[in-house]
Amino acid sequence: MSRHVIVHIGPPKTASTTIQRGFLGVCPQTNPHYSARISRRLSEAVIRYAKTPHWQRDLHAARAETLTFMRELPDGAAICSHEALFGNFHNSFMTFRNYADAIRELFSSCKVILYLRRQDIWAESLYTQALREYWAILPDSFFIFDMKAFEHLSECNWPTLYIGHLGFADKIQYLDCLFGQENVHVGVFETIAEPEIFYRPWAQALRLNTIELPLATTWEKRGYSAASARVAAHLNRLVRTPYRLGGIIPSQPFSSTIRSLPFKRETRDRLLNMAAHITPRAIISSTVGRVFTKRPEYLSDSQRREVIDMHAPGNRWVAERIGLNLGRFGYY
Repeated sequence: MSRHVIVHIGPPKTASTTIQRGFLGVCPQTNPHYSARISRRLSEAVIRYAKTPHWQRDLHAARAETLTFMRELPDGAAICSHEALFGNFHNSFMTFRNYADAIRELFSSCKVILYLRRQDIWAESLYTQALREYWAILPDSFFIFDMKAFEHLSECNWPTLYIGHLGFADKIQYLDCLFGQENVHVGVFETIAEPEIFYRPWAQALRLNTIELPLATTWEKRGYSAASARVAAHLNRLVRTPYRLGGIIPSQPFSSTIRSLPFKRETRDRLLNMAAHITPRAIISSTVGRVFTKRPEYLSDSQRREVIDMHAPGNRWVAERIGLNLGRFGYY
């Protein structure tokens, strides 16, 4: 495909929503030379193909589908932006290479953007997300430092996180080999209050010398406290989800009822939007999350030091690769 394609792969909890809504959402209005559009349908098509096992993939059909969605966009670059393209962290990012290979198969040439986040804080943010997805798991069971223990738990489909898999150096090196270093652009989450640095990967990928940037964004690290995390984890046991059918509270209590009633489409959509805010997740966030929320410190000081030391060599390599001193953000 000859059209300029940019694939933003996240990963999760690195301000992807801020980028999609704050930057990509306003860029067309604020930058006269900007000619790129984000396509949700294109992103979903890429994800579907990446999730398909190799022996079941139909590359010809997948390319035809992505080309159809690209033709729906105005002239300019086509942007896929979805943090799921990094891989599933419940599976330890082991799917990263499969997803990268799939992107390379679909787009013979493209620009890839990913963002870093300091591993100890990133791990805590991933745990907060696991709680919000109704996983009934405590911090000590979520953060795994031993590979053998992780392999045993992952076989049971338990949402654990092996700390050793949070490195970025090997992933960037793999992307460099697939797409060429000049086509892989790396951002740093911790520069979010410095928009010229934070959005530099996008300026490079979009081939813009100057770019009108959104205002600096402040980011407060919020989540459950150690005590409220335990409360949330135990409450999550009561919620019925596709992977926990024994729960007594549906994860979407009113949605199925609304869909079954003969409302007009506009009324049904409005009611479904209201129902989306009346869920166990919303209630837990507005009670446990708001009343007890503070800066999350799920890792002990010794564990935090272990995480940083484990990834320091790789982070030093990344710092040299992108030309930015990551030491000022505590990466090493």
